[in-house]
Amino acid sequence: MISLGHLGTEFDEFTGVDDPLMVGSQSLSATGNELTRAPDLTATIMLEPVVWQVGGGSLTPRVQFHYETDAFLGVLNRDFETRDGFTRTNVSVLFESAQQNWYAEAYVRNLEDDDVATYMECFDFRQMGVPVQQCERSYAPPRTWGVRMGLRF
Repeated sequence: MISLGHLGTEFDEFTGVDDPLMVGSQSLSATGNELTRAPDLTATIMLEPVVWQVGGGSLTPRVQFHYETDAFLGVLNRDFETRDGFTRTNVSVLFESAQQNWYAEAYVRNLEDDDVATYMECFDFRQMGVPVQQCERSYAPPRTWGVRMGLRF
């Protein structure tokens, strides 16, 4: 399976944006800026190259590769609001019983173990009377691995 996506998300008109890092600032315009968390290009390739028949069931390896170009995490599209492009690779091996009534899967997700920002929020506050500007980011899960088992009724 292969999927490709292209987004063109430029705002035709977007006024009235408040900048949380500027106390008492007036509204700004985001006209011409890109939508947040919207990469220009995404691509995913998933391969299940073979299915092996093994004693009482089947064994299926799977590799999924995903790519996204950089994207903005803030509507004002400032440099510090940019999330770099990234790749994400997931691998798994699925065993399924011959009757398909139970399965077991071993997997690794985010093989690269890269830190990929998914959200950012900036705010302004006072600490002991001194204005402080801070931005916090949320990240996608790190490399995870495990085993899943299930029954089908």
